[in-house]
Amino acid sequence: KFSAQSVGGMFGIYFSEKALMLSIPVMIKNATTDELVDALKVHLQFTLDHLKRLEDFFCSIGETDIILKYDAMYGSITPKV
Repeated sequence: KFSAQSVGGMFGIYFSEKALMLSIPVMIKNATTDELVDALKVHLQFTLDHLKRLEDFFCSIGETDIILKYDAMYGSITPKV
């Protein structure tokens, strides 16, 4: 069983990762070198993978409303690269 504090911390991480999904594509679009574009694309993929793991974790402990709460507050985000 996870404490409310642990789940709350994971919730904060989830929100941060979702914010990265918005900002990384903008950084890719504005990157001035191919090397930076490639690095940011790798980072975006790591972010997507991390979000998937967090969502799987929330589902495994019955906290799916965290995902629904985020979507209700901010909408569903799909990165545009």
